[in-house]
Amino acid sequence: MTRLYIYGIVGATSFADPLPAGHEEAPVFALVSDELAVAVSCLERATVEVSGANVWRHEKVLSALMARHAVLPVRFGTIAAGAAELLEDIGKRRGQLLKDLARLEGKVEIALRILAKHPETTAPQADAAITLGTAYLLARRQSLCGTDATRLSVQEVSRAIRAGLDPLLAESVWPTDEPQVLPIRVSCLVKRGDLARFLQTVDDIAACNSDTRVTCTGPWAPYSFVGQSGVAGEP
Repeated sequence: MTRLYIYGIVGATSFADPLPAGHEEAPVFALVSDELAVAVSCLERATVEVSGANVWRHEKVLSALMARHAVLPVRFGTIAAGAAELLEDIGKRRGQLLKDLARLEGKVEIALRILAKHPETTAPQADAAITLGTAYLLARRQSLCGTDATRLSVQEVSRAIRAGLDPLLAESVWPTDEPQVLPIRVSCLVKRGDLARFLQTVDDIAACNSDTRVTCTGPWAPYSFVGQSGVAGEP
């Protein structure tokens, strides 16, 4: 039984350029539903192994699509039983899919990580009242959240970055947990034309604090901003 492996959805009826080969070296083609096209490839197996090579193959197809189209990425490993099932699902979701594509047009996702360069470590004070279990929990909390000084340094830089980047962000997802687990991870939706300013702003703010390290990765397909418009499983 031949199945369809799903990479992403674009607002077009064809792809402007040839796409990289998909899983099992199968060609990636457009399955068209009115004004939408789903990037798929034929798959003989029921699943795709979760491996670095396969994940990057999935991302490579999405990157090629992003060069010419707004893309709604579908999560790795999403497989449809056949074209009829997939087209029916697309038809049910068409309105939301078109809204998401319009909102994401010309934008990409950048992932930020904010952490201390030299995490502090302090042993719990010797105290008869501190049991082994309590000591473990205190040490575990510190390993995840850092010491008070570490958290303060990272949070100061986080606030400065957020204030500096807000004018450049179409949308963003910041952590809400208190105390925040380190590193702080932020998903940023940025217009392509603002990418250079975005990266320079991050570098300038991070350079003012030698105790904090900030890394950016991307541009990625906007997984964090697709909402509930997944196909045959959420992206």
